[in-house]
Amino acid sequence: MRSEPALPATRNRRRLWILALAMVAIFPLALLLPRTFPLLPYYFLVVVLSASFATPRQMAPLIAEAYVLAIGSGTFWGFFPSIDFVIQLVGLSGVALMAVRLSAQRCQTLARLQRSEETLRLTLDNTSVGIALANADGQLTRVNPALCRMFGRDADTLQNQNWRELTHPDDIQLELPLFEELVANRRSSYRLRKRFLKADSTAGWIDLSVACVRRSEGGVDFCIGEAIDITRQVEAELAQARSEEQMRISIETARVGVAICSPGTGQFLMLSPALCCLLGQDEAALKSIGLLQALRIVDPTAEAEQEPEAAAAQDTDPMAQVAAVLAGERSLCQMRLRLTRPDGSVIWGDLQVSNLKISEGTVEQVLVELIDISELKAKTDYLQAAAAAGVVGIWDWDVPRNVLHWDPVMYRLYGRNPSDFAGAYEAWADAVHPQDKAATEAAVKSALRGESVYAAQFRVVWPDGSVHHLQAASHTSFDPAGRPLRMLGVNYEVTELAEAQAQITAERQRLRTTLDSLLDPHLILGPVRDSGGQITDLRIIQANPAAAAYNRMPLEIFVGTTVRQSWPGIVTSGLFDLYLNVLASGQPLALDDFVFHHESHGQERHFDIRAVKVDDDLSITWSDVTERATAMAQLTASEQQFRLLAENSTDVVVHLAADDKVLWVSPSLQTVLGWEPGDWIGHPIGELIQSFGNRPCQPLTNHSRPGQCLIRRDQIRSRDGHSHWIESRWSSFLNAAKEPDGEVCTFRIIDVEVSTERELERRAATDSLTALLNREEVFSQIQRLTVQQQRKGQELAVLFCDLDHFKTVNDTYGHNAGDAVLQAMAARVRSCLRSSDLAARIGGDELLVVLPGVQGINDAITIAEKLRRLASQPVPITDSEVSITISVGVALAQEGESLDALIARADAAMYDAKQNGRDQVVAITADT
Repeated sequence: MRSEPALPATRNRRRLWILALAMVAIFPLALLLPRTFPLLPYYFLVVVLSASFATPRQMAPLIAEAYVLAIGSGTFWGFFPSIDFVIQLVGLSGVALMAVRLSAQRCQTLARLQRSEETLRLTLDNTSVGIALANADGQLTRVNPALCRMFGRDADTLQNQNWRELTHPDDIQLELPLFEELVANRRSSYRLRKRFLKADSTAGWIDLSVACVRRSEGGVDFCIGEAIDITRQVEAELAQARSEEQMRISIETARVGVAICSPGTGQFLMLSPALCCLLGQDEAALKSIGLLQALRIVDPTAEAEQEPEAAAAQDTDPMAQVAAVLAGERSLCQMRLRLTRPDGSVIWGDLQVSNLKISEGTVEQVLVELIDISELKAKTDYLQAAAAAGVVGIWDWDVPRNVLHWDPVMYRLYGRNPSDFAGAYEAWADAVHPQDKAATEAAVKSALRGESVYAAQFRVVWPDGSVHHLQAASHTSFDPAGRPLRMLGVNYEVTELAEAQAQITAERQRLRTTLDSLLDPHLILGPVRDSGGQITDLRIIQANPAAAAYNRMPLEIFVGTTVRQSWPGIVTSGLFDLYLNVLASGQPLALDDFVFHHESHGQERHFDIRAVKVDDDLSITWSDVTERATAMAQLTASEQQFRLLAENSTDVVVHLAADDKVLWVSPSLQTVLGWEPGDWIGHPIGELIQSFGNRPCQPLTNHSRPGQCLIRRDQIRSRDGHSHWIESRWSSFLNAAKEPDGEVCTFRIIDVEVSTERELERRAATDSLTALLNREEVFSQIQRLTVQQQRKGQELAVLFCDLDHFKTVNDTYGHNAGDAVLQAMAARVRSCLRSSDLAARIGGDELLVVLPGVQGINDAITIAEKLRRLASQPVPITDSEVSITISVGVALAQEGESLDALIARADAAMYDAKQNGRDQVVAITADT
């Protein structure tokens, strides 16, 4: 591939001096030898030799020297200026000129070779694709910078290595047979994916294409390889496979009923054990009957519970809703059902069936989720009955909007009238007793952070000054990002209970009885002091049965042991020092999700721990929340997976608020259109689309219904100013109350699809040979133009053209020549027409021209004559020319005249032109 370097200037000058001296040496030899010995050609032989390395300019002194020495020797022997000598000198001058020409050609060839080498070098050095040249043994002989960056080595290092040394050991046998077949001339090239070794010994992936250049005898001259780094692509594919495996494991380990079904049939593809348990059948039985039959065990006496808005927008038949989702008619259905299992037991469940779609919008799978809410339903019924009896007050707090709703019982519990209540968190906090306010608000904040369940007992002060004790119980719901959305709870009065508890607290024995009845472990620890009065250990003074059972020891043995004896892990984890701090400061200790190694269970466990100082002792209660922590970890992993799906989707997803402003947009916006998500957030979607397209995009807000999806097409501009076609899907976003609260829009670029559709429309309306309109399209256009021209009071003319003796052209020159003639005639017809005129091919050699807006028959005849004259010019074909003429019939459209009648009159006029000798224009009127 490399050209030979040019000889140094000093080396050329040395050779020229040698040749000049050689020529000078010939001169005395010519004087010494007999005059019959011809040495004249040898002067110019030296000139010819210099052409192999010198430039024409460098040869000029040698040529001059050759002439001087030749004339000198000719004068010495008396040859000059004889005719024979001059003729020989002229002939040798031709040799000198030929040598100069050869030198010039050699210099040009060398310059082209150098330019080609420089072009190849620049191409290799600046391409982003790694390129390498190798010999038949696989030794690299040349590499470009892109390949050096890819392998993390310099060019000198790579050029001393074989491709086998750079390939991952596990992939050498994958490529070796292909390379051997290439060298053996059994294949011309090959392509494969393989791993390569970087300089730091890490492995990467490349897409490798290898071809070879062979010598004339078939042997390999050199091999050329192109490598594209696909490490990130392969890693993404592997990550997707791992994600699918994680999803399978998540389904199998899910604590709620989850299944994946086929769309249409509802055949189960994957089921969680929890769903099999809820439906009371094993996996094989459920897979044999499918989703619809599995859900036909709905108790016929039970009604499906729905929200009022959902009931108005959906069918009441649960099976019809599920079937609609399977058929792709709906994206989602949610309902609450009472199910009867094969064993006769009844459960309540929240059922959700939703479609999982791929990027093209096609339903790929159906996701089924079933949650057992039997216990919740029983508690809800009890709570509603209690509220109806006026015992329990129900409250609902919308956290983001700070709107607090009370039922009538709540007003009685707080001693207030509805007109006195502001309906916000601050209004409730004002009613709490000042001494309980800090602790109660801390419990509320802990529940909002998801750290605990709000179930505080506190005092409220009525307007008349009386104090009442209330107990709260609640449930907090969160959005996917962990932000609190809603807190729903109850209050009931426990004044008498609080007073009783105060009395019980004063009586230690009754306290002991109460502690023994607790399900959570409880201990009273007393300090063990050394001789100096320092606390060295904590001894168990009292313990309830739950504490002894949790530590797997008899109660009588358990009481009396010390913390260091029973739980060394408490000391090493730092919990022991926290206990000592409670004894020293008197401040209660509240630890949630504290982890340490519990000796009795032989593993690390998670605990919620509460410790308070009672006199000089320490009261400790704990709950083992290991299962809760595990569930939260699984939930976090699941949320992370869904977040990765949203962030890596190739479609753009936009979440709109109720006022059409963008709340969130997926990161794929930057990949698809070049915009950063922050450029859109906070702006109305209509304003954004309006500024980029020709038409405003009206969202679905205020006229969409849950479950509906609108598909539309719009134009949008990317950040670089280019216009694109998009296909968007609009659907309502349902909040936690299953009410429409904004919208979700997804869109993707469909420039290729729109371009294809337009090309198909163009092909359907034109003739494939001439690119003129076809028969159906031009007839449709004539009908439209006839109505428009009559409404404007203008004339419309039709020219019916037929090529004269066209069959003779096909018979004489062949159909290819005939096609060339038709194409030439079509081009000439178009050149004669205005932009508003139409031209079509309606038969083999029949052309139709439509002229809207003419002033009369004379205008149409003028255009027809121009067309006839232009058509008579010869048409060049492969080795000849074809002369052909056309006959044209002209007709004006008459009011009320049908299309067939108009075409028939123009055809009749053309036929008259044929009968009258061809190559002429004949016009016809309505009366003719």
